[in-house]
Amino acid sequence: MTRLCAAIDEEMQLVLTRQEIKQRPIMNTKELTQIVTAHQTAIARHEQWQAEQESASRRHDIEMSEVRATLATIASQQALNTQEINRLTAGMIDLRDQVSNFVRSQEQPGTPKAQ
Repeated sequence: MTRLCAAIDEEMQLVLTRQEIKQRPIMNTKELTQIVTAHQTAIARHEQWQAEQESASRRHDIEMSEVRATLATIASQQALNTQEINRLTAGMIDLRDQVSNFVRSQEQPGTPKAQ
């Protein structure tokens, strides 16, 4: 953006200032040609800059859609991991209860001991 502004400033220096234009009632062909050329160049550079911005915006949109897809995949995997952790935890609790019941049954008098 700074390069563009500097280039436009450079080219616009060729153009007469407003005050100079007010002081001079008539411009010659050369002066008018310089003004037109400077404006056309500034417009072309602006259009080029605008095209670059649009291209950058499209690239950004593509990258953001990839990021969103990655985040959705991660969220889905995270949900599956949570489900698996819950199942594992439930299985461990069940195993703990079974072991506890077995140990209690072995400690009660009159209960045959497993060999």
